[in-house]
Amino acid sequence: FKINAKNVVYIHAFARGAHGANPYALILGTKDQVTTFLLPQDIDAFKKIKPVLESTSFVGYDVKQHLKSLFYLGIKADKVAHDVQVAAFLLDSLHASKDLNELAEVEADYQLVDMAAIHPDDISHHAPELIGALQTLHAKQLSSMAKLPKLVELVKNIEWPVITVLARMEYIGIGVDVPYLEKMGRRLEDQISDIEQTIFGYANRALIYQAHSN
Repeated sequence: FKINAKNVVYIHAFARGAHGANPYALILGTKDQVTTFLLPQDIDAFKKIKPVLESTSFVGYDVKQHLKSLFYLGIKADKVAHDVQVAAFLLDSLHASKDLNELAEVEADYQLVDMAAIHPDDISHHAPELIGALQTLHAKQLSSMAKLPKLVELVKNIEWPVITVLARMEYIGIGVDVPYLEKMGRRLEDQISDIEQTIFGYANRALIYQAHSN
């Protein structure tokens, strides 16, 4: 798989965990080629293109999820060229959100298999079709967006850069003061218990009144 930093790379990652964790396969494509890395067996080959991946721009469906898979693989990717999911919403925000299969069928005339349900050994067989659908959607959306210069400015300056920021935030998570939260939890439990006892002191009369009022 030969790429350079000037290439736009189409990406689709497969992960067993939430938020891109524990990736087990990765499809990468350019205008001229498509390749599938099955992990961990192809990890050595994958690491050889790490420097280029860290300087290239990515296109995909829900790129944020795929960037997080790259983070788990030690790839510090920080450039998004286009997200077909986000672009589909921006171009037609009144339409119900489409998953990749529906979007590919409606907008690109591709009948994709359910990639999340296929066996890892079969991913490479369907990879060209998936990348082809992403390329077609990308091209069509760029054509539509070209007629909307304000939208082009929005995605370039806000939408695409924010995807990387959100991906890193979700990957890193937030730090919490566990002892403080545990102490606060115990204090709240005591307060709840006191309130319950107060309620129980009035409950008998209140419940009887409520029953008669019905």
